[in-house]
Amino acid sequence: MTLPKFLLGLVCTTIIVTMWSLYDGADFVTVAIRAVIVLVILQIGYFCFILMKVRAQQKPKVDEKAPTDAKTYSKSEPLKKRVS
Repeated sequence: MTLPKFLLGLVCTTIIVTMWSLYDGADFVTVAIRAVIVLVILQIGYFCFILMKVRAQQKPKVDEKAPTDAKTYSKSEPLKKRVS
């Protein structure tokens, strides 16, 4: 989810909660508290979502069994078989 999509959803959700609270007959302080609570909950959820995506994209660990002194070949040099 990109940041603009998140912000659009955040604004729409906050407007819906605010209008619902006003329709319910809540006073201004209650409406403001509900809007702030919705904003905080959505921000925490977005942070957790991004954190999970970053953890899922971590690089795999380096294989410790791989030889470190292996000879490298250039593209122009043909690969030759080793004779043991």
